Amino acid sequence: MRTVKVLSVASAETATWEAVRVPAVLAGLALVRRSLWLVRKDAGRARVGN
Repeated sequence: MRTVKVLSVASAETATWEAVRVPAVLAGLALVRRSLWLVRKDAGRARVGN
């Protein structure tokens, strides 16, 4: 019985980790894309300023 309980706890932790990880990865990708876009925008502004 104990092993079943341990397995169910482990699978619940894995499911929680997956549920947390996917939005975190998506948010990280969105942040990277946004920062790249801002850098490009700043570079364009600097070029226009000069």
